Amino acid sequence: MGRVDTEDMLYDIGAVADAIECPVRRLESWVEQQILEPVTEASGPGTRRKFDFATAVKAGILNELRWLLGPHFRPGEVGRYFARLGPYSQEWPFLKDQHARPHAMWIVLYRDARRKTLAAAFTASKQDALDRIARHGTLVVINLDEIATRVRRALEL
Repeated sequence: MGRVDTEDMLYDIGAVADAIECPVRRLESWVEQQILEPVTEASGPGTRRKFDFATAVKAGILNELRWLLGPHFRPGEVGRYFARLGPYSQEWPFLKDQHARPHAMWIVLYRDARRKTLAAAFTASKQDALDRIARHGTLVVINLDEIATRVRRALEL
């Protein structure tokens, strides 16, 4: 199992890989593709990249998509979308929240026909999620809290 720095709550790549049940090499690949951005890079031999909780949840979402869509899933457009989610994006608070919420948060991924690109909606409303599914023909719906809970448990937060 990977190491956890409890002072800053940073997790090395091995701990995140264990938490989301994903090979370390896949996480390294997503870092190389700039889909995931570690908080700190490895600083030399014997050191490893470190991730914060929000980035661990992003990795969990990508791994869930890979599980749902099959082993030949390539992040592509989805990966580019998640790569843009950072501390200044409106979705970041949903990813970094380490506490259980009273209601589920949903991510609805769909094709935006007007912009001809992938779109995503983060919502706490089941009705909003269902409306988007009916309106757009959804690619996938993910329960963000389920993934965050699995990551939280595995990292023992």
